[in-house]
Order: sequence, then C-alpha cells, then structure tokens
Amino acid sequence: VQVTPVPAAVALPHFRTVVIRGELTAATVNELTIGFAPPPAVPPSSLPASSVACPVTSRKFACEVPSGLLDLTFRAPGWVALYRWKEQLDADLNVGTLTLRRGSSFTGTATFAERQPKNAPPITVTVWRDSPAAQNDDQKQRLAIARQTAKANGRGFFQFALAPGDYLIEATAEGGLRSERRSVRVLESRESQLRTPLVLERPHALTVHVDPPIAPYGKPWLLYVSLQDRAGVTESEVRAEVPRNGEWRREGFFSGHYTLMIGRSGEDSWYSAALDLAGADVIHEAKIPITHISGNVTMGGKPLEANVWFSDEKGMKAGIRTHADGTYGPILMPDVPNDTWPDVTIDNELPYVRRTFKNVKLKRRDDENRDLDLELKGATIFGDVVDEKGAIQSNAMITATTADQKVVQVESASGTFVFNAVTPGPFSLRADTREAATAGATIVNVTGEESSEVHLVVKPVSMLRGIVRSLAGPIGGAAIGAVSLENWADYVSQMPTDEEGRFIMAFSPETLSAVVSLNAPGYAYRLLRLPMRSDPVPVIVEPTGGALVFTQSPPREDGTKAYVIHAGALLPLRIIGWLSGADVDSAGRIAIGLAEEGVYSLCDLARAEVRAAADGWRPAERCATGLLPRGGTLTLEVPARAARAQ
Repeated sequence: VQVTPVPAAVALPHFRTVVIRGELTAATVNELTIGFAPPPAVPPSSLPASSVACPVTSRKFACEVPSGLLDLTFRAPGWVALYRWKEQLDADLNVGTLTLRRGSSFTGTATFAERQPKNAPPITVTVWRDSPAAQNDDQKQRLAIARQTAKANGRGFFQFALAPGDYLIEATAEGGLRSERRSVRVLESRESQLRTPLVLERPHALTVHVDPPIAPYGKPWLLYVSLQDRAGVTESEVRAEVPRNGEWRREGFFSGHYTLMIGRSGEDSWYSAALDLAGADVIHEAKIPITHISGNVTMGGKPLEANVWFSDEKGMKAGIRTHADGTYGPILMPDVPNDTWPDVTIDNELPYVRRTFKNVKLKRRDDENRDLDLELKGATIFGDVVDEKGAIQSNAMITATTADQKVVQVESASGTFVFNAVTPGPFSLRADTREAATAGATIVNVTGEESSEVHLVVKPVSMLRGIVRSLAGPIGGAAIGAVSLENWADYVSQMPTDEEGRFIMAFSPETLSAVVSLNAPGYAYRLLRLPMRSDPVPVIVEPTGGALVFTQSPPREDGTKAYVIHAGALLPLRIIGWLSGADVDSAGRIAIGLAEEGVYSLCDLARAEVRAAADGWRPAERCATGLLPRGGTLTLEVPARAARAQ
C-alpha cells in the first residue's frame, strides 16, 4: 500500500479457500511456494493472481488458495518448478507426491503471428548452447546432441531444465513457420523466464537496390539493417557490403520496424530510411545523390584543423577532416535538398571546440560543385573541477549546455577544461566524478569574445538503490528510469535491472527522493516515488492490474502540461506513454494495457505546481481523478471530465 497525503481506500476482497496438500520426494526442502493465477478468459476472472508460502514438515505441505479454476506452480529454491494447468478447485485437493529435480530451468511462451484454426500445427521449441561456430565434425556432432526440444502446450507454454549458461532459442511449426532466434541466459538454481513470447510467422525477404551501385572512390557501400522495438531500442542488426552491381538481398526477416542505413564506413550514413516489414517481401530503392564540396574552417581568424560533420534529422551523416591550413576538398559528399544541411558540427579535441551551425546553405559553384567556409567566433571559458576543500578532482565529466540548449560533454583526466568559441548567452556548466557531482549548474553569461575562469565544486552524490522483485523472485532486465523530485533536470534514462533485479542510480547531492518509472514485461507498469537510501529498496511488481487510457487535451494557452499522478509520483503524460510502451491510436489516446491498480490523476500543471501536486495538491478545474480496479479500465481526460471506470 502506497501511503500519500491523499486519502485512499483499500479494497480487501474475500475469496472462499480450499486446501492443497501433498508430499515432496526431496527431503531437504523446507518451504514450498505455490503460485496461482486464473487462466486467460473473457471476461477476465475475478480471482487474484498471487502465491503463498507453504512450510514443509517431514516432506509434507498444506496451504490455502482461492477456490475456483486456477493454474498452479510449485517452486522451491534450487529446484525445477512444476506446473499444473486449469485445476478446478471446488474442494480440498491432494496433489499426491511431487517429484522435484535439482537445477535451473527456463520457461516461456510461443504464439502465432496470425490467427490459427483450432487444429493449428504444434509448436516445437529448440534450445542450444550459444557458443562459437564449431571447428570440426566432432564439435558439430556434440552441439547437435546438446540441442533440446520441447512441445509448447495448448497455451503456448514451454519449459526446459538447463544448466546455467547462455543459450539460443527458436520456435518452429509446420508450414515453414518459425520465430526469430533469441539469446537467453539461465541462472544457477533459478527459474529464468522469457520476457516476451516467441512469435511464429513465415520469414520475409528484403531486397535493396542502391544507386549509384558503388560508393565514391571505388569502395563498396556498407549497409546496416536494424530491428527496433517501440521504445527505439535496437534488438538486432545486420551488417553487410553491397555487391558491386548495387543489389543486396537477404531472407529471414520477421515482421517489425527496421531502419536501413547505407554509408562508406561505420561512422557515416549517406542514406537512411524506415522500413516496415509485415506479411510480405519488400523491395526498396535507395537513390543517393552525390556532389563535391570545398571550403575552409577558421577560429578567431586562424586556420583550424578539425572534424566537420554534416547531418540531417533523418539520420544521414557524413564527415570530413580539414587540413592543417583549415582547408578541405574538393571531396564527394551526399547532395541535399536546396543545398542546405540542417546541422553542420565542428568538433575538435585540442584545442577543444564543438559548435553546431543550423540550416547551413552551401554556395553553388556549378551543377556538381559546392563551397562552404565556416568561421568560429565567441568567448573562451576555462576552469577546473574541485572538491569542497579546493582540491582538483581527476577523471571528471563536464557537461555544458549552450544558450540554444545544445548539450556538450567533455571527459577530463586532469580535472581541468576549456571551451572555445562559446556563443553569447547563458552557458551552463555541471561536473561529475565517480562519487561526486555539482549540486546545481554554474551559469556564465557570455556577452562577446571574453575569457572567463570557473571553478566547479563537487559534493558526494545521492544514491538510489533497489531490487525489483515479483512474488516468484527477482526480475532481471526490467526497464527503470528516474528523475529527482527536487531537480527535474537531474534524471537517469531508462536502464535495465541486472540478473538479480538490482539497480543503482546516482543523483545530484542533497537529492531526497526520486520519481521512478518501472516497466517489467509481463507485469503491471508502475509509477512510484522512492527515497534515497544506502540500502536497497525492494520494489514489488505484480502480473495483475488494469488498463489505463488517457485522452490528450489540446495545448493550453497558459503553458501548462498534462501530468499523470499516482502514489505520490508524477511524470508528463507523453513521457509516461514512451516509458510504459503504451499504444497510441489515431485520435491520440494513450493506452497502457497493464498498469498497477489504484488512484490516478491526469492534471494540467505549470512547472511551479509540480512539487505541490506530488505532495497531494490538485487544481480541481484542471484535473480528472479515478480509481483503476484490478481487471478493469480507467479512462481520464482533461479539462476535468468525469473519470470513467469499467
């Protein structure tokens, strides 16, 4: 139960119970955990999904569970779990003798991408050791023998008893159906679980025609095809050289959102496109227009030897290195519409400079040649990173934010730094070391081409530690992100929990609490508030909850923004939609399929009102509040309209 300043009612539903009895073959097991959950049904069952701990005495156990139709799981640490499906528990049940096997196990589910008839082909799941390619026939034979297969049951569930280690897993079925190959890790004396189902379909072919077929200066084009999830995280990637005829073809692609990039090396991209593969082979035409560019780069009237990167918002990126006299070219580069590059960045380490010019127009000399001269002007800001006693701190990271909100990070082994060609306006500086950070930003107001010295004082950081767990054990790989409630500029982007479910996040000194977003696949999404503590905070996730639907209101003229508030925590609605992996329909409604039950508010807030709203205050005329029940749906919309709970 989350305790907040907002009054809350806690519903404790009652269920009739029955007793499950049995006996174990293992004499060393002192406690057995019985997990129970109602099978999937429409409408959903009102029975809870949870677990109970059963003491074992002389190998015998007895525990109470709700009466009704349930799936049961019997678990003991260090032993392979046992499953029983659709047990109708109308009276006490004696399950007899349960034979437990020592070791680790791996479980998951597999499903078809398309709806199948009742007599759908059986699904075969194969798992094998993830190891380097076999070098001889004996090794190949040993790997083939080591493969294990299992048939998924009618619900798509499968289970393997495996030794700890890294494995590859794949599902197949008749008719040429198969799933993508996944990498999985099995932990010692644990039940490891597949985060998302294996989806079976007929793989597709992707063909790319590149024009011109050969990259400048006679080199082959390098092609990259990456598969990304809804959060934009790359799940898999294909890298290959394009044949000299310009046609590249590869089979074995599964449905999904892919990004195609073509370049001359691993650092540039002369072409970028989004590809959606769904149900059919795809042929893509990639035309790359090319031109010549020449010019020179100077700083303070002197030649500058530096890297110059040309890029656009679609992912195209190409770079050159100027000579010692600041000149470059003529060099072949991608041609761009209207001879205008959205971003041109000058980057150099010594002297340090990083400046981005926006919407840079090239000077057209003729149909095939362009010119561009770049002059860097501005102030010089230098200084060091010190502790509270004035001692310089080595191995520091300095983060600078320019007047146009461009963020630049510089690593300094010596603890000193210098920024050249800083443009007029506020220039914000922060510093971090391994165990310390500045409490806030130091602002330098740049007016011209002056020089300024700055000392950045770091203090010990505040640490947020925790362990994400379900009733069945730790949850590894859960996506967790957080922001300081005292300083919204101090945030930690989404990161995965480790194999033990642990996470550690560092925040600015004097931070007291953080708003945490937790998205563990297969469990209800959680938005919560956690204090800074030296010992790990347990964070519990459950496989049950309800559906949250938010209707976005038009932007308000007063500059307020829609925030989701729950259990003393809050985040902007658009951020919640991204972190939770929510679906967004054509009307702009944001739907989280499974979220923690409880009271939620959707409010339009000004930045100055955020902290008060986290502590319980609500602007009634700009808020909608409702209760999300287990197995139900809550729809919220602002300006305040009646919350609808179904």
